[in-house]
Amino acid sequence: MRALKKRNLGNKVVWVKDGEQALDYLFARGEYGDRSIRNKPKVVLLDLKMPKVDGL
Repeated sequence: MRALKKRNLGNKVVWVKDGEQALDYLFARGEYGDRSIRNKPKVVLLDLKMPKVDGL
């Protein structure tokens, strides 16, 4: 986050704590159910060893 701010990247960044929450965000379900599924992220950065559901 610091590196993005340092480069003045003004894009909206959504940070999630685990793979399950990432999938909920991508598919607009659970706590992200009110998000429009049409508004897809441009880039997804993920950790291959995320808790709950891994990045593979």
